[in-house]
Amino acid sequence: MMAIIGYSTASYSQLSLQAFTGYQFFGSAYTYQGQLRIQPSNVLGAAVTFKVRRDVGFNIMYSYQNTDVNLERSANFYEERLFEMDVHYVMLGSSYFHKTESKLTPYGGVLFGLSIMDPLERSRNSEVFFAIGAQGGVQVKLTPVLGLNFRGQILAPLTNVGAALWCGTGGCDVGLSAGSTLIQMNVSAGLDITLD
Repeated sequence: MMAIIGYSTASYSQLSLQAFTGYQFFGSAYTYQGQLRIQPSNVLGAAVTFKVRRDVGFNIMYSYQNTDVNLERSANFYEERLFEMDVHYVMLGSSYFHKTESKLTPYGGVLFGLSIMDPLERSRNSEVFFAIGAQGGVQVKLTPVLGLNFRGQILAPLTNVGAALWCGTGGCDVGLSAGSTLIQMNVSAGLDITLD
């Protein structure tokens, strides 16, 4: 009996394709001149989820946001538009799907990948950062193939990365650190196509 259960679990696989749209907000960083703010705007994206078990899946996700970057000056609290920018996230992740008997399947997981900040002015350079994140949502099955996907995400480009090496009488040690001052969030909804 255990061999049959183990075989059915190991042989389970399911591919899910998602296209989504939503709203991305937050995202600011402090500078000497004031606070840079990424303006909230529409986000578009696509994702592929490969389930290796009924409750565990791996994700590849891409999202795109066209927005403005403003500067709120410290001296007078005046906010001015600096430039237009595209924000891209390319993320890999894993998700846990809570098994239910209904057509609703809640899920949550972690993400790791790249964030690309791409100003549209030629005089400004693009920036690429490692990024981490988390997501949660619910899948709604309309038919065995077609469904809806509602999700929320927290995305954090790692803008502060450091490394240190120090040695003493007891030997040498290495320290690594990473942090983010630029955290974005989004909520989205889209189609979910399941291929068994």
